[in-house]
Amino acid sequence: MTLHSRSRIAVASIAVLFAAGATANEVSVAVASGPYAGTYGSKTDVECFHSKSQEIFAATFKDWHAQSARSFRTSGIRVYKPDAPGSKSGELSVTFGGAQATAQYLVTKIPLTVTPNGKGADIMGEGNTKDGIKVRVTAKCAEILQL
Repeated sequence: MTLHSRSRIAVASIAVLFAAGATANEVSVAVASGPYAGTYGSKTDVECFHSKSQEIFAATFKDWHAQSARSFRTSGIRVYKPDAPGSKSGELSVTFGGAQATAQYLVTKIPLTVTPNGKGADIMGEGNTKDGIKVRVTAKCAEILQL
């Protein structure tokens, strides 16, 4: 099976889980400045997944019913090479808006903290966007989909 085929299967699996809704996972986001400064979070529509073959561990959130330009629409935290020994690094993303994104914050290549917690793990990262806006994303992954 090609990498592209595995990626499509992984995305389809995640979409099915998102549509199902409730999980024991949660995400919290803090934006330190700018028009979307504040704290946001969700205990629903949060999916955590791990793929050894694609070298990824991530937590994602999407509000499928976001309506307003200020709605907390998506967030993600991705760990690069989670199974490799040593410190971890990755990226954060946060999007606001309804059907169309009104703001997107992206922080890449930053140190992340991954703390195993029973069968799950907690992931935390903090960094500045290219515009200097500090963003922190924390995910509590009690249930992790193994791909």
